Amino acid sequence: MPEPVSLELAKLQLRLDGTAENALIEQSITAAREWVEKYTGHLLVRREVVEVVGALRNTVNLSAWPDVVVTKVEYLAGGAMVSLDAADFRVAPMQRPAQLALVAPSGWFGAGARAAGAASSPVITVTMQAGYANGAVPAQLVRAMLVLIAAMYDGRGSLSDAAIASATGLCRPYRRWRV
Repeated sequence: MPEPVSLELAKLQLRLDGTAENALIEQSITAAREWVEKYTGHLLVRREVVEVVGALRNTVNLSAWPDVVVTKVEYLAGGAMVSLDAADFRVAPMQRPAQLALVAPSGWFGAGARAAGAASSPVITVTMQAGYANGAVPAQLVRAMLVLIAAMYDGRGSLSDAAIASATGLCRPYRRWRV
């Protein structure tokens, strides 16, 4: 997936022509996206994420967000990873954080029998696709990236307190606050 800020948009923000500093600008685009992702907890570029959640007794909060689609859940049993069927788990992808829950077993060979094994496993891995679709990143987060890119370019990699404060202000409504 392409970055939320294109090279052309970044160069427009920086009022630059030519190609002499394209590599530096592209590195700044990636660094700005990573800063915004770390601050907000939003994945700005859709990608595969593998998360190890440990033991799963009831539900577990997934750290990847938004638009979470779980593609595989595996648990450790007898030294090997065992995959759950889609009927063995539920995902609540639209709430933040997205949550994964095992389906209660309905008999030894019925739906959820593997989920019972997963419930006793110390290690569960969740493979998912998460992040904004191309072109769907909120404008404020794109703007925060542009502020950071300009600051990195002007400071040759360093960020001023003013740039951090500006980017933080733009990103704050999207940050997940923990209490």
